[in-house]
Amino acid sequence: MAVPDVAVVIGRSREYLYGGLREGRFPGVKFGRAWGIPRQFVRDFVAEVVELGLVVDFEEYAESWRALRTMQRAA
Repeated sequence: MAVPDVAVVIGRSREYLYGGLREGRFPGVKFGRAWGIPRQFVRDFVAEVVELGLVVDFEEYAESWRALRTMQRAA
């Protein structure tokens, strides 16, 4: 998903997301000059955190999500 779209969905600024992507704190991929964040990551975050009304640190969630995906791929 495009960063501006993700910013609206999760309620964070585009600058915060771009900074996190550049520093490797969030999953993402760069296509030329544009960044994208995996749609599944956003869906999981919304389903597991936003819809349940949980309070979590976005960066910690991203780290946990990556670790889980890595374990699933290895299995």
